[in-house]
Amino acid sequence: MKIISLFLFLSILSTIGCNDKEPQKFNEKERTTWIQKYVKESDLLKGNSTDLLKKASFYYQREVLTGVAEPEDLYSKADKDLIIDFIKNTTKRIKIKNLNESLAIIKTYNLGSAGEIIKEEHLWIKKEGRWNIFELDGEDQSYSGQKITIEELKNKKGKFILLHGGCCDTESLAILPFSKNMNSEPLYIGTLYGSSYKFIRKNGKLEIFERDLEDNLTEINLESR
Repeated sequence: MKIISLFLFLSILSTIGCNDKEPQKFNEKERTTWIQKYVKESDLLKGNSTDLLKKASFYYQREVLTGVAEPEDLYSKADKDLIIDFIKNTTKRIKIKNLNESLAIIKTYNLGSAGEIIKEEHLWIKKEGRWNIFELDGEDQSYSGQKITIEELKNKKGKFILLHGGCCDTESLAILPFSKNMNSEPLYIGTLYGSSYKFIRKNGKLEIFERDLEDNLTEINLESR
């Protein structure tokens, strides 16, 4: 097994460069220098699969490959070892929870806009025999540091999927009716700036509030939605 050539490595990255949500502010050759030393051709996965584990592993391996920051010493030894291990063992490192035959939650590592390591959870959906990350209309594929829970809500019937995450002084939340094909319109999509969401469970039902900088709570109104 030989170390992957720079030409092959860059050609692989260029095929998915259009999927980068926040491209790094250094050129592609610089950004792949140090990680290339640790990656072999045999480590790279193939993406042509209808199997969720194989499709998702291909996707996340390349997300990490393209998100690594330069120079190498930006990362501690522990973080560098984690990144390299994830790339080499992606199929073993992501965790899949199947909700039904066409919906799943995947726990993984991701890299932020500055190359920082983030734990995230993503919703995947199967349509026409193919698995893809669930996308909200007009939104990125996920919120930074996104967590996913399935909840019952105050004054609402049925179950809902909550996508919750954020970075710095922003916090985002999407509430989706839980259905087999996820065809329903979101119940709520919002982003708070400076304030944050507060979740309180009463009698098994979740209530959602906006908490301001003085800890005042205002209930998020879902009644008219």
